[in-house]
Amino acid sequence: SQAEEYYPSTNWKAMAKSYTINKYYSEALAYLVACGEFLKDAPSFMTACQLWLGKGSLEESLSSLRSAALLGERRAKQWISRFENLPQAELDKVRYKDEVPL
Repeated sequence: SQAEEYYPSTNWKAMAKSYTINKYYSEALAYLVACGEFLKDAPSFMTACQLWLGKGSLEESLSSLRSAALLGERRAKQWISRFENLPQAELDKVRYKDEVPL
């Protein structure tokens, strides 16, 4: 693909790590998800899950977990079942932790 010409996939994980270190999280997440999808790399989805969770986005975190689970990652399946068993109050803490109360 055209993206492969400009940014070889062999460098994507390093780019994601660099962006994470420099706190450019949206760029890091883009590379992690691309690694997961294009390279079929479950660990990239797991790292994206943790980063999304750290930013308070439960929906995106679960999406990454489901993708990792589809690629055969056992830990992803365990995490999904943990989220499914959490009470709504606990889920709301994750989902809205970055919001400022009015």
